[in-house]
Amino acid sequence: MKVAFDSNIWRIIATPDTFPNEPSILDFVRLQQVIIDKRIEPFLSETIFTIESIRKKDRKSVVGASNTKVVVDETPTGDDTIKISIKIGPGKGLTFDDNPILKKHFDDALALGFKIVRIPRIAGLFNTEVEKVRLLQTNDELEKYHRKVFEVVEKIEAAGAGMAHISQIGKKFHQSWIDGIKNA
Repeated sequence: MKVAFDSNIWRIIATPDTFPNEPSILDFVRLQQVIIDKRIEPFLSETIFTIESIRKKDRKSVVGASNTKVVVDETPTGDDTIKISIKIGPGKGLTFDDNPILKKHFDDALALGFKIVRIPRIAGLFNTEVEKVRLLQTNDELEKYHRKVFEVVEKIEAAGAGMAHISQIGKKFHQSWIDGIKNA
C-alpha cells in the first residue's frame, strides 16, 4: 500500500527516538516497522523540505529574496513554426544549512525507504539536496498522481474535513477565510 505522510507525523516515524514524550510513540514505532516490512510504501511531498521548512516568520523574506529565473527555449519544428518552451523557477534553491534537525530526519526517512514526490508550483522554491534524491516521475505519472491527490482532497472537503473545516472557522472571523484564520 502506498501512503503519503504529512508533515505532522513523518519525522516521528522516521526518527522515533527523538520524540520520547510522544504519547502515541508505540503506534509510530509500529508504523515504522510496517514500512521496514515493506507493507507500506512511504511517500513525502517535497514541499516539506521547501516552503514548509522555512519558519513562517521568515517565509516572506526568503521567498522575496529568491530571484525568479525565466528560461525561454525556441526550437524550429521544420514546418515553418517554432516551438517555445518557458520554464519559470527560483534562481537559487534551498539547502538544509539552516535546519540541521530537519536534515537528520530527512536522512532517516530516506534510509527507512521514504520516497520524495514533487508537487510543482510555478516559480516554486526547491531544495537542491531533495532534488538529487526525489522520485523521478514522467509527466503522465505526475499528472495521474495530481489528479488522484485532488480527487482525495475533494472527498475530504466534501465530508466537511480538511480545508473545508479550516475555511469554515476562518469565515466566522473574516470574509476571507485566510485572514479569518489569522484572527481566529
